Amino acid sequence: LKKGQGPWYGPSFGAPPEVVGDIRVRRKGSDNEIPTIETQIKVAGEDDDFQPPVPFHRDAAAKDEKKGPPSLLDSFTTAPPPPAKGEKEEEEEEEEKEQGDRKRTKR
Repeated sequence: LKKGQGPWYGPSFGAPPEVVGDIRVRRKGSDNEIPTIETQIKVAGEDDDFQPPVPFHRDAAAKDEKKGPPSLLDSFTTAPPPPAKGEKEEEEEEEEKEQGDRKRTKR
C-alpha cells in the first residue's frame, strides 16, 4: 500500500487495485509456544509456485501492552481515492484554466 492509502474492501472504496500476485499467511506454533507467522508470496507472471516461507517472530524484548479490541474505524484513511483514468487529465486542465483566470483578474 502507498502511504496514506488504506486497504481495498470493495467497490465502495474505488477501483480495485492491480493484482500482482498471491500471498499465503499461516500462524505457526501451539498455544504453549510464542506464536509465529509465516508468509509466502507468488508473483503473478514470474513464479509457478509459492516462494519459500519467511517466518516472523514476536520480539521477546518487546513490552507486552494491553490494548483494546481492534477498531475498523481506526483502519480507515482520510486520503481520497486516486482519480480514475481520464479524471486526472480533466482536473489538470481545470487547474490550468483557474490559474489563467487568476492571471487575468490580477491587473
